[in-house]
Amino acid sequence: MAIRKMTVSQNPLLEASNGHQTRFELELHSGTLQVNDVVRKLPNRRVVMHGWMDGREVFIKAFLGPSAQRYAERDLAGVRSFQQAGVLTPHLHYQEYSSRYQSWILVFEAVKQANSVMEYYSSHSLQARSNLLKQLSATLAKHHHAGLIQKDMHPNNFLIQKHRNQVKIYCLDGDAVRVFRKLTYAQSMLNLATLLCKFDVLEVNNQLPEYLQSYAKARAWQPFTEPQIQNFRDMMRSARLEMLSQYADKKVFRDCSDVKVQKIAPYLLRLSKNIYTQAEKLIDSISRAFQQSDYLKRGNTCSVVRYQVNQQSIVIKRYNIKNIWHGLSRGLRASRASLSWGNAHRLNLLGIPTGQPLALIEKRIFGWQLQSYFISRFVPGLSLKDLPQHMNKTQLKQAAEALAELFYRMHLIGISHGDCKSDNFKYDQHCWWILDLDSMQQHWSEKRASQAHIRDLKRLFANWKADDTLYNVMLSAFAKRYGNDPVLRMAGLQ
Repeated sequence: MAIRKMTVSQNPLLEASNGHQTRFELELHSGTLQVNDVVRKLPNRRVVMHGWMDGREVFIKAFLGPSAQRYAERDLAGVRSFQQAGVLTPHLHYQEYSSRYQSWILVFEAVKQANSVMEYYSSHSLQARSNLLKQLSATLAKHHHAGLIQKDMHPNNFLIQKHRNQVKIYCLDGDAVRVFRKLTYAQSMLNLATLLCKFDVLEVNNQLPEYLQSYAKARAWQPFTEPQIQNFRDMMRSARLEMLSQYADKKVFRDCSDVKVQKIAPYLLRLSKNIYTQAEKLIDSISRAFQQSDYLKRGNTCSVVRYQVNQQSIVIKRYNIKNIWHGLSRGLRASRASLSWGNAHRLNLLGIPTGQPLALIEKRIFGWQLQSYFISRFVPGLSLKDLPQHMNKTQLKQAAEALAELFYRMHLIGISHGDCKSDNFKYDQHCWWILDLDSMQQHWSEKRASQAHIRDLKRLFANWKADDTLYNVMLSAFAKRYGNDPVLRMAGLQ
């Protein structure tokens, strides 16, 4: 693809920050910079790009808008803080203010043979992932010893360079770094908890003492005691729920990197980044879809159809208003479609399989909800009740163990499904997918989370009341996974 050169009337950095430009040239005082890709963007404020300058591969940060200088200087201060603390960070090649592009521009080296933390984490063995998290914990201890806190703590703040059998961790995003004369124990632990809660809850839960001892050793602390480890688990649980709520209950309902919000009266649409340009086609599709016969469910309050759009099989779930009294009770509340939309993104963030959320469409007049639609990708596979007819004993045992792991993961997180009938779980490619998400909740209270999980377990096992063999296979798998956790006994499952 040819690189597009700017005209005088254009500002490609502004266009790139709004998603309209990905390949172009910048003429800077320090030389010509070729941009090949936009890595991250914040409309009209910031854009991070990959490119080349003077024959060197580089990453470029451009700060725009009235606060550009303040944010650029804060980023530079963070980079200097990393360097003074002896923390690895990409070398800064150039910095300048460009009046032509009305932007402060920082040009960094591109670290060779490097991956993001999540790329590395998802492509390596359990042992390699465990070693990575131990090393990340020790790296964060080095930050804290120097009085550094990353306010926006997430795995994208780190870059992993693997050379032979060694792993180096580079720290990014100086803009988010704050310097304290002395960090308190609580500040340090919360920052570490905010990082570790981004990774798989089962793996972190199993290996947590090792991660904490790696952190303690790097800070020359005494080893963590059992009460301290349990307190840290509680802190990590709260940090995880806060992260999920900020994303799934707030961020995905407004314009962001994953979602585009559009209004086509009387509809308000929230669209996945994969279908930004198909708003009108989707509105047209929902009216046609319910005139066909491929219904997955017909109901007074909810109807579900499977439909083909652009050779893609999708599921459209329409939430109906039964009568005027039902309309009065639902009119100003969050729609059930919006609950499904938020919960689908919640599961995606956790890495728990569900039908990919494509769109939330709400029909409202003067803010009053009339009808709502949740659109997702169709998920094939076997439902819970279909397992015995299609699996031998070994396959059935594997499916039961996978289901037990899924439920135990949700238990540790503090999420309940709310409607565990057989059709709401599909098994495909050795993996369970969760469907029908409008009753799903995340629980801040551990007591209420346990009570809701017990209800989920009772409803789940009610699916196999008539099949003693399958019931016992499932019970054996759940007992093995849950171990000494009392919730199975409290659900009457022994």
